[in-house]
Amino acid sequence: MSETNEPPAAEGDATTAGGATRQTNNASSGGSVYAALYGDVIVNPPPPPGAAPARWLTPSAAYDTLAPHGRQHRWALRGREDVLAQLTEFASADSSPGGFGVLVGPAGQGKSRLLQELAETVEAGGRGAVRVLGPGHTEPAAAAQLPAESRLLVLIEDAHQRAEYLAGVLRDIRQERPGARVLLSIQPSGWALLRNAFRQVGVDHSQVPAWELQELTPRAATELAAEVLGASHAHLARRLAAAVGDCPLLLVFSAVRIADGRLDPGRLESDVHLHQELRDAFVGEALAGSPAPDTDRGLLHAVAALQPLRLAEQGFLDLLADLLDTGHAQLRAQLERLIRCGVLTRRGTSVRILPDLLGDVLLAEVALDPVTGASTGYLEQILARGAGVPVVHALVNTSRLDWQWSHLRSGGRSPVEELWQAVTDAYAHSGLAERHRLLGIAEQIAPYQPRRVLRLVQAAMDGARAGGEHPLECLAPVLAGVALDPAHLGEAMELLWLLGKDDLRPLAQHPDAPLRVLSDLASYAPGKPLLYQHAMVDAVARWAQQGPVRSTDRMPFALLDALFASEAMQARSEDGHTLTLCRLPVAYDWVAPIMQQAYEVLLDAYGAADAVRAGAAARSMEVVLRSLSERDAQVQVEALDALAERTGQVQPGPLVALAVRRAVHWHEQYGSPATAAAARAVVEALPDSVTHRLAVWVYSDWYDWLESAEEGDTQKAQAHWFGQLDRVVADLGVLPEDAVWGMLRDLLTDGAQVFPDSPPASAALVEALTRVRPSFAAVLVREAAACGDLLTLGLVAPALAALWSADTGTAREAAEKLASAGSAAGARAVVQAGRARLITGESLHPDEYALARQLAAHADARVRAEVMDLAITMLRHTAPREQAIALLCSVAFADVAFGAAAFGWAFVGPRALSWAELTPPQRAFCQGELVGTATLRDHRAQRALAALSDTHADEALTVLMQRVEAWEEELCPGYEPLPYRWSAPLAFGRSPGRAELLRRLQQWLAADRRHPWRRELYGGVLFASVAGEAFDAEVKAVIADAVRSGDEQQVSGVTPLLAHAPQGLVWEEPQFVADLLIAAARHSRDLYNKVGSSLFSSVTTGMKTTSPGQPYPRDLDLREKAAQVRATLPPGSPHERLYAALEEHADREISRALTEDLYTDLRRQW
Repeated sequence: MSETNEPPAAEGDATTAGGATRQTNNASSGGSVYAALYGDVIVNPPPPPGAAPARWLTPSAAYDTLAPHGRQHRWALRGREDVLAQLTEFASADSSPGGFGVLVGPAGQGKSRLLQELAETVEAGGRGAVRVLGPGHTEPAAAAQLPAESRLLVLIEDAHQRAEYLAGVLRDIRQERPGARVLLSIQPSGWALLRNAFRQVGVDHSQVPAWELQELTPRAATELAAEVLGASHAHLARRLAAAVGDCPLLLVFSAVRIADGRLDPGRLESDVHLHQELRDAFVGEALAGSPAPDTDRGLLHAVAALQPLRLAEQGFLDLLADLLDTGHAQLRAQLERLIRCGVLTRRGTSVRILPDLLGDVLLAEVALDPVTGASTGYLEQILARGAGVPVVHALVNTSRLDWQWSHLRSGGRSPVEELWQAVTDAYAHSGLAERHRLLGIAEQIAPYQPRRVLRLVQAAMDGARAGGEHPLECLAPVLAGVALDPAHLGEAMELLWLLGKDDLRPLAQHPDAPLRVLSDLASYAPGKPLLYQHAMVDAVARWAQQGPVRSTDRMPFALLDALFASEAMQARSEDGHTLTLCRLPVAYDWVAPIMQQAYEVLLDAYGAADAVRAGAAARSMEVVLRSLSERDAQVQVEALDALAERTGQVQPGPLVALAVRRAVHWHEQYGSPATAAAARAVVEALPDSVTHRLAVWVYSDWYDWLESAEEGDTQKAQAHWFGQLDRVVADLGVLPEDAVWGMLRDLLTDGAQVFPDSPPASAALVEALTRVRPSFAAVLVREAAACGDLLTLGLVAPALAALWSADTGTAREAAEKLASAGSAAGARAVVQAGRARLITGESLHPDEYALARQLAAHADARVRAEVMDLAITMLRHTAPREQAIALLCSVAFADVAFGAAAFGWAFVGPRALSWAELTPPQRAFCQGELVGTATLRDHRAQRALAALSDTHADEALTVLMQRVEAWEEELCPGYEPLPYRWSAPLAFGRSPGRAELLRRLQQWLAADRRHPWRRELYGGVLFASVAGEAFDAEVKAVIADAVRSGDEQQVSGVTPLLAHAPQGLVWEEPQFVADLLIAAARHSRDLYNKVGSSLFSSVTTGMKTTSPGQPYPRDLDLREKAAQVRATLPPGSPHERLYAALEEHADREISRALTEDLYTDLRRQW
């Protein structure tokens, strides 16, 4: 044996681990072994002359845990537990001749690692012996050398590379060890070879079980990366899994090099060693047997630029043919060959290169200079020859590649420059729809080309300000992608704020709203750097200083809410079908500095002279302090102490002080002793003037300060509250009326800005004030009505109610003036005053009722809604019932928001209204309003119609038919003729004239109309509502008479009824179905098809549910029932053909469910 630097002449393997190298070599008799690496050299001596070659290896000999080039098998198996369990069951099952199985997976997916784990599991569990066919043999192995045990598992790896002798090996095993289980691993391209081998052995390959390895889930890839990287580099696991997690071979290779310090994680995608590993593992092997390797490599380059390659779109093939100077037929043949080789993967009609990084490597190989990173001109050639979607794909792929290689290019032209210029030129000269599409492209490339995309967004915003048409609603997702680059985070946030500062949409319902994107940027997430949170604190402080703070939603202070969260929400989907929401704790020590900075921003704004800004900051304190309640008590105490100190300094005004009182109330009542004491210190630091106390009674009620919901506590809280109120009223009693009025006016005017979502709760205060000083009621009515709608609604109604009791003449004069002034707020206050008096047990004055009748015809729908509420309150109380009904039936409510619901409320509850109490003109008026109302979705509106169908079924049916007619004549936005579901069942089934109702409906559907399909859409639903859950003799007679008539128009009126028939009709009434179809067939084929299609629809439409990969239970039931009925019918008869069609339909649906591609690719687009 000698050691030189020459290439080894004998097979062996070597791996560097922990700085040492071990090389194992097998020497032939009299031969030499050449060691190419430093470290220990182990030489296996040759077998003695005449000994049999050791072709069957034990698992320990076959699977070396220190394999070459980072292909180590010593790491824990991740993400293959389900497949391992199935393979273990296969290996442990009772053996029988022909016990073959196949493990399929692309190169680098971990087939060898899985087989190693399987071998160890079988041996460790005493489930039998395991042998592995050794590498490098070119003739059948001697199966007689295999253990003669009852349970034997034989593993044959890379069976697709053993073409010359695979069939002989399999035949030998079947002859010598017929009870053995044989598991072969292959790449997808090896199926043809394996099927051929099985045929030679006499095995039906369709009966051989196969297991296909999918990509590791992101979670499993991250866990594997973390293990290989070790504790010192574990923070890179998520990044590494995202980059190369689709290939375990590359994942382990990269992680080993990072752990050893030989690979910079920031240059992962452009590492030359990783690129070489990819070429060797995938491209070299795939093209080794190619008849035209250079041509195939050129095709791979083109696919890498244009992927995903969509073969159903002609533009892709045309561009490929132009680039490669070949024909479509030859291209398709090349693509099929590369798919069989495993270097390309197809899903549906889309093709792309896997793993993902291999596509980038191939694109870099042809498009970039490896030294400078400059463009080679290849991409410019694509732009010159292509157009449309293929060029868009090239732009996305090139943008990512340019980002990966940008560290090499200190100057010169970027390969993406010309492609991007084409996008910006197209945007500048396009219409709104095309600009919408182009911004969707920009969203895809924003993380890789943030600078260029920012310029495009800025141009769009400038153009919109100049009056141009630009889809600004598309910009927030684009900027979210830009913000992924820390260097451009600040600019992206500024543009998002400019887009969203006037956007009042609720964030929860609009994930693409600019402010929602900003809120997401501020939130915590696993692996997310804190620079986003630091940037948000600085930005909010700046925005609050620059412009007015929005009181409605506390913006921009509300953006700081996420910084105080004690948990981070993570949404994870491993398979694309199941969404897992995880709550992960946020370590306080990690985020404490950020929280402190954000809290200081709020404390600073709390002292502002602007009450709106200070109030928004104080209201934000409530959110912050509630979030801190999940933290240690000491954290809460420190925050409350800082707030108490700041409160003593700024001495907030009445409204801001109330906001602070609300912010600390929870801690004062429910916090720990230390926290409660700190909260009380904040309250004690607040000013205690009459105006401050008055603000509490204007903008809160007794239940806002309730300590518990126990009955005794509730009564005690009410008594305490009204006791405090009496003291406040006593304090106000010594003040002049104009001074009291001025306090109330200022509190209500400013409070609308500070508490925009909290309507004033001033009724009890006004009642107490006017009780002590009755003359103050007239002052309030006069002064408040002159100050606008806000004060009118807050003060006039309770003051006017008190005035009616104290001075009827003055009240009448004031009410008439308010009702005739033209102000909707004043008119509403008049009606509200009367309703308040009814609730307290008083009676309406005749003049009040007369004013209500007058206001029932008011042009403002809100006034009419108040009148309806008054009428229903009259029904509930002791007011004359006839007057209440007359008032209710004089209000036109079709255009009133929830008007039909308010009307229907009269038919619910105590002293409920009945349609029998209404005169015919009153019924006609109310029914007309029900026809005109936009929707009957509300349960109360449905109760009104249900009550009408019980007492006046014909009129109820007329209302519903007229609603359908109104909809079919003019499709008004938001108009829904019938509810999706009747929560209050209609009572047509109990009507003595039900048969006539059914015939009326059938004739109505058969009548001539402009839009037949519209009436049919709802007509069948309406018929089913009258017919009930089962078609009885009356229903069937109506349908049968129309079909037997042979009149096409009559049959047209029946078909939508059959389409909505109960499913039981087809299964339980086969004779009735037969009569219908036979009668229809006698008249014409067209009538037969119409009737048959409707019956078919009655059992095949509707919602059905199942689990992924399983057929729908409804389809299984349909197939079984159709087969049962069909077996009793004459073959070829009209009705037998219907059941045959149903059975075939169910078969197709079941087959589709079983063969559907359920693999949801979360990593990439196809």
